[in-house]
Amino acid sequence: MLDRLGTRVELGDARASGDSDVLEIETAGGARYYGIPADLPSAAKAEIETLVARSLETHGPVVRILSPQVMRSVDRAVRSPDGWQLPEGESPRFTDPDNLHTVELANADIKRDALWDTVKALSPRVADVWRLVTAQALESWTEGMSEPPSVWLDVRELLEAMGYKQFRKGGWKLEYVQAAVRALKTLEDMWITVPTGTQVYPIHPVTKRRRKSVLTSQRRYRVMVTVAVDEIKDMFGERYPLRWQLKPGPWINEYPREISVLLKALVSTPAQGAVQIWAKALGMELSFVYSSRASGFVRLEVGKLLERAGLMVQVSEWAAQRNSARARSYFETAMDTLEKLGVCRAWEYDPEDFAAQERATRPEKFETWLASHVRVVEPAYIKRLALEETSLPN
Repeated sequence: MLDRLGTRVELGDARASGDSDVLEIETAGGARYYGIPADLPSAAKAEIETLVARSLETHGPVVRILSPQVMRSVDRAVRSPDGWQLPEGESPRFTDPDNLHTVELANADIKRDALWDTVKALSPRVADVWRLVTAQALESWTEGMSEPPSVWLDVRELLEAMGYKQFRKGGWKLEYVQAAVRALKTLEDMWITVPTGTQVYPIHPVTKRRRKSVLTSQRRYRVMVTVAVDEIKDMFGERYPLRWQLKPGPWINEYPREISVLLKALVSTPAQGAVQIWAKALGMELSFVYSSRASGFVRLEVGKLLERAGLMVQVSEWAAQRNSARARSYFETAMDTLEKLGVCRAWEYDPEDFAAQERATRPEKFETWLASHVRVVEPAYIKRLALEETSLPN
């Protein structure tokens, strides 16, 4: 669009107080201001305004989701099996590197090996289901309520929101329904342990012996509570759950009512290729960051962003195989995908960090890239929607 302006505008680094017609455009390098001369034809001015308005409105539908730390930890845990461990004699568990919350898959009626098989089947689509569950909870959480009530979630509506295609005459493939049901059952069996503090005792509080003890307290919650399930049964006795009555676990009372705005296209994007999987994970982390900032720009370290997105396991494997260039290629392609989807308006490496990458020797390039920062321009809908006043329930 700037090329269309040609030489009829004057570039500046800040808005001059005397300018009456100024066009402000946000780029990954910072806000740029263009003074529009008074003799510019009105048709040209109208065209500029139209182009700017169009660029701000093409984001598509958005969905608000709950995003306190517990929700984020569960989201990171269910995107893939990466980061999960199976301690001897214990249930599978995942530790969020960002806040040390531990997510555990536990069910007394299911054997440990079967639980591990469930972990190995985790995918970005399970995370999509979790996000939509929290979106439903938020929608029903009105002012005056101390916590969201239980809500009915129809599996068919869930599939539609996730972008699955129906048969021409309606209905869904059985495999799609089964995948959604498995995701809900997996979430039903999840627990989260939250560290609540550390205390030094001169006398052990249990044994009462006189020795210095450092004890860490923690609290364990069920992630999601299933209140009821509506099923249908066919002539062969097979049962198919179709509607679930759900509510967030009791952890919801311990956290503020934090909200993130998520582009619906990110949820409905299929995870059928490595780049799409990376884009969904990186896009989710960007959505979390947007919710906690009032600035139009985000500056993030590549390595930390990859770690939060749950991609460092794969990146480290490639690095060990001397194929670290593949990780950079996937990252940049995924970021370009997010820009096309509208999850960000633009992105680039910090200029100084990019110069450091160019100067780095071949053995240094990978670590230099991980330590680099990216500058991301927030999408326009964040400013319009995420910063709206959201009062806490009384």
